[in-house]
Amino acid sequence: KERGAAFILLFILFLNSMLDLLGLASIVPLISMFLSENYLEESAIISSVYNGLDFQSESSFLLFIGVIIMVVIVFKNLVAVFINWYVTRFAFKLYRKYSMRLLGHYYAQGFLFFKRENSNRIVRNVGVVANSYSQNIVLQLFNILNEFMLIGLIALGMLFYEPLAMVMALVVIVPALLLFFYLSKNKIKS
Repeated sequence: KERGAAFILLFILFLNSMLDLLGLASIVPLISMFLSENYLEESAIISSVYNGLDFQSESSFLLFIGVIIMVVIVFKNLVAVFINWYVTRFAFKLYRKYSMRLLGHYYAQGFLFFKRENSNRIVRNVGVVANSYSQNIVLQLFNILNEFMLIGLIALGMLFYEPLAMVMALVVIVPALLLFFYLSKNKIKS
């Protein structure tokens, strides 16, 4: 049952990564329009939207693009709230399952087990350890997966849109990451 829910969760996290990428990508045309004087002539897509919707001035078009970006970002954030709720609900269901299973295991030990065992340890195991597992391992794992999916989608987009920039980014980022891991590993050991 949890495996099926986890696969659904992975799909939802992929959707969340796609929406994050959409939110990032929606800002690019607006920034490009601010940075370039003749962006309407340079970009075929923006020019076709500008002419197709029959705008009279660039400022009204900028306002339109800004409103569209705001709508996209608000929609993305509303979906992200739902996704976070769903992921958290999944983690708390795991917490409930494992704490109830552990409590059932303790009850099966009988009365003498409770007499011998420290009650603080039992309460800690049932409440705190199961909660720590769901909050600190499961939720964080899904957050890391979401971030890796987003990085992968950005890298794929860069590879498709500008392969040379992707190669240059890899040439700069990979050695920097390796150096960081090497230095932090040595720092942790000492």
